[in-house]
Amino acid sequence: MPQTAHLCQATHSRDPERTRPAADGRNLCYGCITAVRRHLTDLPWLYREVVASMPGNTTGSTAPVSGTRTPGLTVNWNAAELRRQIEHDVYSFAVWVASDRGLTLPKDGTVARVCGWLRPHVDWLAASTYAAEVRGVLAELVGAAYGVIDPQRRPLILGRCVEPTDDGDMCEGTLRASVLDVDDPRPSKIWCDTCGLELTPEQWFRFGKKYRARLAEIARDQHEYERMAS
Repeated sequence: MPQTAHLCQATHSRDPERTRPAADGRNLCYGCITAVRRHLTDLPWLYREVVASMPGNTTGSTAPVSGTRTPGLTVNWNAAELRRQIEHDVYSFAVWVASDRGLTLPKDGTVARVCGWLRPHVDWLAASTYAAEVRGVLAELVGAAYGVIDPQRRPLILGRCVEPTDDGDMCEGTLRASVLDVDDPRPSKIWCDTCGLELTPEQWFRFGKKYRARLAEIARDQHEYERMAS
């Protein structure tokens, strides 16, 4: 592996001009590494929701398992095209990891199985030259999936996450909530799409009080900063 840079190489949605230190031996900060793990955890169920949102639930051809993602590719982010893009990108990452590390890919090549196979290799991915690209592609796929899922099945957006990360910074993710019907087997929950935060309905009230207090603190800090700068 090439020696890591001292700064995170990924593009950040919040305060993009501010630099973040990379984790030891890696090219991503702790927040981005956590995000990669979370994206690989969420992509299987997002993929299922994308497929469920396709008109007629039609099947498509098998996605390629080799090659790289074409830079600058103009993608039609409808459900059918996104389904193929998720398959292609996830399988391409897996082929790359398996080839470079001398490993065998899982025989069951479903998106869920491949994402599960990739999760133990997140630190290796984060130390690679292409760490920022991996982070960016996975974030793009997750964001696009939320965009094409049927609105009736789409989680609610609650706002920005305010949880601290391992490097002492603030999480850059978005809080989402799934409030499901009683006949839906999946649990209702609040979670962050980037860090590991996940709450059961029993925890919502106490968390809500802490969350509002933290937002008020952030607003006060921002007001003080603007006052001092004026």
